[in-house]
Amino acid sequence: MSCTDVLFGTYRFDHGIDPVNATYSYVLMPGGGRPHLRPLPRIIANTATAQAVQDAITTTIAANFFAAGAAGPLSVDAPCSVLIRRTGRSLIVAVSDPTHTGRTITVTYEGRILVKADVAGARGASHVQTFPRW
Repeated sequence: MSCTDVLFGTYRFDHGIDPVNATYSYVLMPGGGRPHLRPLPRIIANTATAQAVQDAITTTIAANFFAAGAAGPLSVDAPCSVLIRRTGRSLIVAVSDPTHTGRTITVTYEGRILVKADVAGARGASHVQTFPRW
């Protein structure tokens, strides 16, 4: 492959004209055509408020919230992106504000407030916190 070669794919979903309450989901999986070797992530939410998935192996949760809301065990009080990963007994939480509006975002997980992240001035950078004994 030379520097000018480009590998890409085109996917098209025919939504029809003016769909109402229609949904779809898809996942892009790395692995060179071998997606059967890894379980697909579980969809936790696919709504106008949030889109979230949970990895079947690591239980990592990745969520984008377009407004305050909940997705499975996770809830937030403002639009944001959240990543939650368990490693052994530790829990790692990353939260960012892709809107760059600069505010404090509260993340609640399994009914407990985990983070009140001050993202003012972060320009989309993640606020990361580790809980060593979760």
